[in-house]
Amino acid sequence: MDAAHVPDDWAALAEALEVSAWRRLVVLGAADRGKSTLIRVLAARLAGQGAELSLLDCDLGQKATGPPGCVTLADWRGGFALTGLYFVGTTNPVGAIPAVIAGAARLAARAPGRLLINTSGLVDGPGLALKRWKLDALDPDRVALLATPGELAALEALIPPERLVRLSPSPHARRKGQGGRERARRAAFQDALAGAPEQVLRPAVAERAVRDQPPPEALRLVGLADAAGDDLGVGLAAWPAEGEPWRVRTFVDPARVWRLRVGMALPAGTAAPAPGWTADGSR
Repeated sequence: MDAAHVPDDWAALAEALEVSAWRRLVVLGAADRGKSTLIRVLAARLAGQGAELSLLDCDLGQKATGPPGCVTLADWRGGFALTGLYFVGTTNPVGAIPAVIAGAARLAARAPGRLLINTSGLVDGPGLALKRWKLDALDPDRVALLATPGELAALEALIPPERLVRLSPSPHARRKGQGGRERARRAAFQDALAGAPEQVLRPAVAERAVRDQPPPEALRLVGLADAAGDDLGVGLAAWPAEGEPWRVRTFVDPARVWRLRVGMALPAGTAAPAPGWTADGSR
């Protein structure tokens, strides 16, 4: 979005942030309100001042940076570059609220300088509880709420008035619909793992991150962590037979992997064959 199309209240927030002291800003709003666009507008303005700036992306399904199924951290380097992730294992936060909160808190503690925090468009029911606990865990100085008047009254009531900034939704936000979100998610998975080689792993710990029970041959999203509990990256794997090693398509160095966590089964078509792989996933 160029400067000529930035809403006046967005520009006013950017100007206020440029001249005030703050550490963390959370952006809230329903789906397709322009949250990610607002983050980019603010980042461009603030980075122009030479501010040290990071993005904590808590949206598991529609990622601004990093692979789906993870909470991610990125530093601004003329654009946001991934610097850390926390594997949740699913793109649906409803059944994974503790993991989302734990990941957000862990990564936020590592962020240098000022932190912009993006959130999912889930704002009702379990989403409202998720937002309440996330605000408690992250303790932001500012909360930008993208909503039409009266749209998110229950969510607005959770935010201390002195921290709340009400903003109009972007007039240029496009309604993606479920199909558009699924296509974007498939593209994000493929971007994260295209060309990943098969690595043979024998992790010290292998555990389930989600409770679903797909067929054993189903291709699963897996998270790979070191002995300190820091996630190193993600991969794709089917559950191996008893006694067999894990064969994981990933860019992570197998020598660094101590823990493997098994997440969601990927829907058909999500993990399209990457360059160097045949249609059945073999070399």
